[in-house]
Amino acid sequence: PPPNTPPTLVVPNFVLQEATGPNGANVTFAVTATDAEDGDLTAQVVCTPASGNLFPIGETPVSCSVTDSGGLTTTASFPVYVEDSTPPVFSGVPTNPVTRIAQNIQGWALSLSELGISASDPNGVSEPVSLTCQPTEGTYLPIGASTPVVCTARDSATYRAPVSQAPPPPNTSQASFVVFVTLDVDPTGFLPPLRSQAPYSSHKRGSTIPHKFYPPKYADGTPATDLAPGLRLALRLTNSCASDLGTTYEGNDFPSGSTTWRYDPESGHYIFNLKTQLGWSLGCYRTTVSYAGITLAETYFNLVR
Repeated sequence: PPPNTPPTLVVPNFVLQEATGPNGANVTFAVTATDAEDGDLTAQVVCTPASGNLFPIGETPVSCSVTDSGGLTTTASFPVYVEDSTPPVFSGVPTNPVTRIAQNIQGWALSLSELGISASDPNGVSEPVSLTCQPTEGTYLPIGASTPVVCTARDSATYRAPVSQAPPPPNTSQASFVVFVTLDVDPTGFLPPLRSQAPYSSHKRGSTIPHKFYPPKYADGTPATDLAPGLRLALRLTNSCASDLGTTYEGNDFPSGSTTWRYDPESGHYIFNLKTQLGWSLGCYRTTVSYAGITLAETYFNLVR
């Protein structure tokens, strides 16, 4: 009879598997064996570790062998690569601009925990996940501004299988959102002598009209009494106290009496004495006080002879 020949063992060049948990992944692979004398010997193949075992993240060599009925043995080996190439996922990222009340005159300090934003690695494969943002957490976002925030989540994966074309950087993903910072505006509006509803107050052209209003509040309920340098008073001539016409005046350009906006601690309100000018047109004016573009009080008054 012809001499016995060793069996043929066919193994993969490598196996690449995505980790399903921090301990790696259960990896299955196919190994076949044939023999000229015994035929199909696939069922007799022994691999260590065996197909279906839990393989840790990283590279694990697998050794396989098969022996025919004549006692001849063939061995082969291949590597199993288990890696985490899945980026972290964000949760709680708002899809619309978020509004926050300023904590002080600097604005609102960016806080991901207050916004409920977090990131995790799917199945907890490569925790912990670090979060960095631009602007950085704790940065004050200014009052009146819609500030875009871009955050990057980075997991703790350090291993990449060498079979990749080019090893990617550590797993990252990004999320962005917008934060608008405002003030808790007092709903009272302007105080007398101005009126918040029709019939609106009337004042002689050339007279002084006191503009008074209660301060808005910061996030903790504290009155914002330090806004005076940034307050802006705008007057716009209207058509019958309705639609605006073309003439606009900056009230701060016509100081009289109290020459700038100031907060009066005794009465608990801001005050500005507006000196109306003889050259202004007669009619109904919309008067608005704002801070950083946020309207704090608004009403109408009539300028008469």
